[in-house]
Amino acid sequence: MILQYSRVLIKRCNCPLKSSSGRLFSSKREHHDVVIVGGGVAGLTMAKQIQQQCPRFSVVLLERGSRPKLDIEDDERKIPNPRSYALSPKSLNLLKDAVAQNQSESRFAYYNSMQIWEASSPAMLVFSSHDLEESDHLGAFVEDSVLVKSLWNYLQECEGKGNSNLSLHTNVSLYSLDVESDRVNLKISKINEENKIMKE
Repeated sequence: MILQYSRVLIKRCNCPLKSSSGRLFSSKREHHDVVIVGGGVAGLTMAKQIQQQCPRFSVVLLERGSRPKLDIEDDERKIPNPRSYALSPKSLNLLKDAVAQNQSESRFAYYNSMQIWEASSPAMLVFSSHDLEESDHLGAFVEDSVLVKSLWNYLQECEGKGNSNLSLHTNVSLYSLDVESDRVNLKISKINEENKIMKE
């Protein structure tokens, strides 16, 4: 949530909250410019873009689940993730410094053509990389788990830098939200190992 000329106030519950780097919230109340709820592809990409394009903004990302294991090579021995993305050249360029595009073919693959047709019609649309001037490929397929892990890895590296205004928090839940004229007040709670919210 981004509010122009406003601030976001976070109040945590009594239990201490740690970021993915082990850093604690410094106090029971913190002020931030941007709070992103959800550590999936959309939330992580938003955090990455704000961190790069608006580095003066303080950004907090809250994820209900645990931090993903960042050893992407371990995925070689796992069943492929059923959710995958077809990334356009623009998307690949957007994610180029976070996603290694030289990963194994089982998790990341370029494509150079695409056909779209209707079941009840002979009409067909054909797209080809030859129609693009600035890219050698029409796009690339990548699994959701690989993309999430790559983005988490990139953002954790950014978070570990002393000049970063980014903070990643896992196993936390948005407990309440109160919108005021000049700010948004958020209250967050820690989630224990049984996936239960630890209330005040």
